[in-house]
Amino acid sequence: MKNTICKKGNIHLIGVPKKYQAMISSRVLDGLDKAAGILNYKKNVGVAIFDAEYWDIHPKLNLSAHARIYYIDIKICFYRKDKNINGIINVDLPLTIHHELSHVVRANTVGYGETLLDSFIDEGIACFVEQSITPKRKIPYIQKINSEQALWLEAKKHLSQKISSKLHSDWFFGTGTLPDWIGYRLGYLIVRQFMKRHNIGLDKLARMDSKKILEGGRN
Repeated sequence: MKNTICKKGNIHLIGVPKKYQAMISSRVLDGLDKAAGILNYKKNVGVAIFDAEYWDIHPKLNLSAHARIYYIDIKICFYRKDKNINGIINVDLPLTIHHELSHVVRANTVGYGETLLDSFIDEGIACFVEQSITPKRKIPYIQKINSEQALWLEAKKHLSQKISSKLHSDWFFGTGTLPDWIGYRLGYLIVRQFMKRHNIGLDKLARMDSKKILEGGRN
C-alpha cells in the first residue's frame, strides 16, 4: 500500500486551514503506515480529514472519526479556542488512525457485525490496538466506570440482540440510561482478558470472530 496526499492519492484534506495542512499530512501518513504494518494490512485505504463544527464532535474528545470498508473519515474543529490543535494533530490524530484502521481490517475480513457482542468486540479490539501501540496514553473512553460489573451483567442479556442505531447509541454514547462509553470499556475489557490468555499478534486479533474472543477470555 502506497499512501500519498491527493490530488491522485488516497489522503484528502477538506476544509483544513493551510497552516495545518503539512503537519496533518505528515501525521496521517505516519499513523496509517505504522498501523498498516502492525495490522498486516496492504489494501489501499482512503482517509479524509474534514473541518467540522464544535457541536459535531463529542465535548470530551478532540476529534471524531468513522470507518467503513475502504475509508476513514476524521472531523476536527480547527477553531476551538479551548483545545490544543497542535496536540490534537500530533497525538490524537495518529492514534485515531490506529483505532479506525482496525475497524477497516475487520470489515474486510470477518465483515460487519450484526449483534451487540460484535459491536463490543469491534470497538474493544480498536481500543486495544490503540492502547497497545501507545501504552502510556490515557484513552478517555476505556477508563474505569462505576458499577461496570453490574453493567456487564446487564449487557450479557443483550449480547445476541441485533445492533440498531438506538442500541449502539445507548451502549456507546450514553444516550439512554447507561453511562457514556460503557460499551467501549466493556469491549476493551473482554479483549484485554482474551489477550492475557493468548499470545497472538494484533494482526491476528483484528481478524478473529467475536464469539471466539469472548469464549477465549472466560475463566
